[in-house]
Amino acid sequence: SSEIWYDKYLELEEPSADEVIRYTEVLSYLKKYAKGEPILARFVKKYPNDHRLWSRYGYFLYWLGKSDEAKVAFETALKLRPYFKEAQDGLDMVLGKYFQNLYKDTTGNWQANQKPPPPPPPQEFAIDKYYRILRNNPKDDKTRFLLIDELIKFKRWEEAYQQLLILEEKYKEDQKWVKNYELVIKVREENYTKRIAEIQKLLEKNPDDVKLITEMVQLLNNLERNEEAFQLLNGYFERNPDSQDCKLRKIFAKIASMKIWLMST
Repeated sequence: SSEIWYDKYLELEEPSADEVIRYTEVLSYLKKYAKGEPILARFVKKYPNDHRLWSRYGYFLYWLGKSDEAKVAFETALKLRPYFKEAQDGLDMVLGKYFQNLYKDTTGNWQANQKPPPPPPPQEFAIDKYYRILRNNPKDDKTRFLLIDELIKFKRWEEAYQQLLILEEKYKEDQKWVKNYELVIKVREENYTKRIAEIQKLLEKNPDDVKLITEMVQLLNNLERNEEAFQLLNGYFERNPDSQDCKLRKIFAKIASMKIWLMST
């Protein structure tokens, strides 16, 4: 099922905000609010500027009877994106519950088992929308620029970089492209360099951690530091000649082939 797939995915990868939204849609459909609430609590901390996550968090809190916390979540979403209908509907719902509680205190006519109304239908996120348009029309450069703007806004630097590369040949003299490219390259390199330094410290304690090595090699490749990636993998396989890690062996073979090709040119 979708729930099981997402559960396994969360164990292996750190999901994007979009993926968390899609996962909680599944949990909402299955009415697994207690399972979804701590997941959303975790990811509103990781993506504190994502109004959709705060809004979704508000609904899960509300369904669990945590009205005060839900109110804060909806208000946070609306601060990030004023007039966001999903969050506004949720806030109105929570405020309505407050009034009903007051009515209960004064008249005793409260229906304790009243069920909350269903959530509003999910709205299509701009990034998903632009990706969908581009799948149907890859030559729509205007939409691709809009996608890049959204990816930058949500700090999805690697995706923005890949989209800029698609436009490079045609727009490398265009001021908007140049401005975005320079920003993305700068932040991307800073982030990768910082993470590389962190991994290096971890590898000093555990030099054969396959997961860390794989991440490090990917980061080095992204920065075109291929010789360092080669030396890292070469050292690993010298220490572990019987390693059966197919993914690492494929990466090593690819980097080694590139190294040979560069030496021959």
